[in-house]
Amino acid sequence: MEILSRLKIIIWLVLMSGQIAIVSAVYSATLNVPAAYASIQAAINAAVQGDTVLVSDGTYPENIDFKGKAIIVKSLNGSAVTTINGGGKDHGIIAVTFHSGEGPDSVLQGFTITNAGTGISLGVWASPSLPSSSPVIWKNTIYDNHKGIYGYINHQEESSHPIIYQNVIDANYLGIGLDHQGGAEGGIDAIIMNNTIVNQSYCGIRLRMHFSLPIIDSNIIVKNEYGIEFTYDTNFEKRKALIQYNDIWDNTVNCCASETEFSMTGIQGNISSDPLFINETARNYHLNSSSPANDAGNPDPAYNDPDDTRNDIGAFGGPGEVPLFIPVPTPTPGSTPGSTPGSTPGSTPGSTPGSTPIPTPTIAETHPFNPTPTSTPAALPVESKDKILVFPNPANGNQVTFSYVLDAETKVEIKIYNVAGKLAAILSEKKPAGQSSTVWNIQNVASGTYFAHIKWVPVSAAAETQRTKKIFIKKW
Repeated sequence: MEILSRLKIIIWLVLMSGQIAIVSAVYSATLNVPAAYASIQAAINAAVQGDTVLVSDGTYPENIDFKGKAIIVKSLNGSAVTTINGGGKDHGIIAVTFHSGEGPDSVLQGFTITNAGTGISLGVWASPSLPSSSPVIWKNTIYDNHKGIYGYINHQEESSHPIIYQNVIDANYLGIGLDHQGGAEGGIDAIIMNNTIVNQSYCGIRLRMHFSLPIIDSNIIVKNEYGIEFTYDTNFEKRKALIQYNDIWDNTVNCCASETEFSMTGIQGNISSDPLFINETARNYHLNSSSPANDAGNPDPAYNDPDDTRNDIGAFGGPGEVPLFIPVPTPTPGSTPGSTPGSTPGSTPGSTPGSTPIPTPTIAETHPFNPTPTSTPAALPVESKDKILVFPNPANGNQVTFSYVLDAETKVEIKIYNVAGKLAAILSEKKPAGQSSTVWNIQNVASGTYFAHIKWVPVSAAAETQRTKKIFIKKW
């Protein structure tokens, strides 16, 4: 019985009309805590790819580690009644760990994460060999930790893409901290969307990164010491262009970069108003019916609330399922601060309903990890051949595009490997100077994690440039 319950793939050979058809079915197990497993970690240890660890109501004094597994760990009845207690706020205590290259199939959903040095860790200081992680953190309450969500990548060119969606981040010292040190052009290109970030004693969102370009969209960021802080002003205008449709209000300092304050109010749909919570004292951060944050989030219909009205700002707005996000294009160098690539300089995009919004991350709701994107950027501006953009990533559909700029006519060779080191594709062609792209057809490529090794060899010179990118593909 145990063998049958753990069987993941069953193949039938069916003899029909003189033909043999091979049909496969994939089954995922649900591992119940504490009914079948005494602890959440015990269930994670037993789980395999595609499984769900389902946790009943209660407080669990644990420090859990996903260990790189593509699994869902979720509560049965939500964060109000299901708690992971990390056991203390010392620096080294982590309640939930993602340190093993987890991708968007690794999901943490519906817990209160509390009493830890770091509530949820997306990476630590380490050698470049430590994999970056891109999990989905969804519908959690992250309360009373030293650091709520914290990620650190050291000296890596490869970026991670965690999705931080519909969480309440409350009364920590640091709400969300994303650090990337070193000279390599990588980092944590997080999607931070529809969260309520309130009452941090230091900072709501701190970006201590040179090159990363996280998206900060439709969040309530109120009553923190600092609302949004850029420790470095590298890529300052590009980062500003990705802060949109937020309510940033009543922080001691709403926004600053390298200790210089700046304002996002009235730019890209951002507002600065009391969100009018139902009962802040009782930590009920739902919105009063007269809240200015109602119907003020991202106006793209793909982000609508479940009743199909416009997205509300904060943790209780947006679709009822986790969408797959496609990051917006990097702003064109020289564009007007706060404007969109390709927009008219000096225009104010998307500040009122009915106006033309700036391009937004595109999502679809067919399945949490199997959307059909409604649009894909035709081209992404990049600044030099040392910077290559890969989109969409995570990917679903028929193709992945590598976009880059070449100084001269160049042979571009891209070798793509799966996690077992098996060669999945070779893309090789000469490209002229200027912005160009290479397309990888993934129509018949299986879901999984892939590594693309990109090599540029100029036709007229012996020097070459090499980069490596991680690509996630998920199909259903």
